[in-house]
Amino acid sequence: MQVIKEVKLKSLLSQDKKLEASGVTAVGEDFYVVFDNSAKVARINEELNSAELLGKKEKKVGYEAIVYAQDEKVFYLVEESLKHKKHFNARISRMNESFKLTDKRTWLDFGFKNKSKGIEGLAFHKNGEKTYLLALFEGLKKDRGFILLYQKKKKSYKYLKKIYLPKNLNFKDFSDMDLQKNGRLAIVSQESSALWIGELDTNKWEIKSKGQRYDFPKSKKGKTQYCNIEGVSWISQNRLVMVSDAKKKKQGKACLKKEQSIHIVSYTP
Repeated sequence: MQVIKEVKLKSLLSQDKKLEASGVTAVGEDFYVVFDNSAKVARINEELNSAELLGKKEKKVGYEAIVYAQDEKVFYLVEESLKHKKHFNARISRMNESFKLTDKRTWLDFGFKNKSKGIEGLAFHKNGEKTYLLALFEGLKKDRGFILLYQKKKKSYKYLKKIYLPKNLNFKDFSDMDLQKNGRLAIVSQESSALWIGELDTNKWEIKSKGQRYDFPKSKKGKTQYCNIEGVSWISQNRLVMVSDAKKKKQGKACLKKEQSIHIVSYTP
């Protein structure tokens, strides 16, 4: 894996507060970034030299992932896990290109045990007239990870199945994903500091192969420096954009250099 370009989000957005970037999607010549500590969305140009914050401020609202539905000209944003009735559920917001809600927020039918473990990534896929929403579960220590598959209805999302990730993947967690039309799937891990590229059969809804893992570059001293990769989106066949969350207190100083940043990377299959 090669890092082509990267920039600190604070320098782009002229912000002093912590920027907990959690997801990104590439649309045209721009990248849209969401934060789990803010309801606002950053739009950043592909040269990574211009940015602005869109949407309105909302208390206690932050988004974990974002994806763009080209046919609808609508963004889908997800809140990871919120108390809902007797469970914790993820909640979907549909927004127009000005980041105004187009309708009422919708709960996803799959309960979690607590608010700190929920949905980390979103993807869309169309099979003929049917539209599917895929939601990546963060993963638990004893679970190899899975994607929740939903079929989009007029005002809801019908839960269909779990798509289990390969046993040999061995990621410590799962922080985001993106899916190309041809079924090529990208998944990143924050704790493992790695990218996985695989193939998803979008007819049987199963992972087709073991895929390939790509580790992020280490520091000159051999330490992990990409410690907080939280978002990923395809730009082209072998190029992706990613974003990093803020460094955690328990993490070492080596993690400071790449935190709260946007990165453009390429890989060789």
